[in-house]
Amino acid sequence: MTSGGRRARSGPAADANSARQSRPSAGGWVELLEDAHVDVLPVWPLPDPPSPEEEAMWGDLWFKPQSLEWHRLGMHRQVAFYVQTFHLALDAEAAVTMRTAVLRMEDSLGISPAGLASLKWRIVARRPQTSTGPKSPRSGTNEEHTAVDTSPRARLRLIKSA
Repeated sequence: MTSGGRRARSGPAADANSARQSRPSAGGWVELLEDAHVDVLPVWPLPDPPSPEEEAMWGDLWFKPQSLEWHRLGMHRQVAFYVQTFHLALDAEAAVTMRTAVLRMEDSLGISPAGLASLKWRIVARRPQTSTGPKSPRSGTNEEHTAVDTSPRARLRLIKSA
């Protein structure tokens, strides 16, 4: 048994609202737009052709927001292997280790909520376009766009004043 050192999933889960994790040195969160996905469905990368069920799941997965990151990172084979393993694990005779492997793959691909958090991926809604409101005669800027201090110190001031 190993001792010491960093282990996967040790310590508290990543929190997108944490002051420490919002620092530039912490490596920011990747925001994935909920309606974004790759434009063209990738070709099945494994040697054996997919079954109709696997092909349907393959198509569904590539319409998820995570697909942009999978494509950017070149994870086509990992996604295909997940699809194959998922369908093998559905068999009543499948070993428990097969089902455990599927759960781990979901985390490593960012399919599960825990996987999204460990990869620091966050699915967000597309922000609506803001209309340009009336301009202030003094400043020449839009009145509805005011700067808000979001630093950790400002957040603590808000807590103390409440």
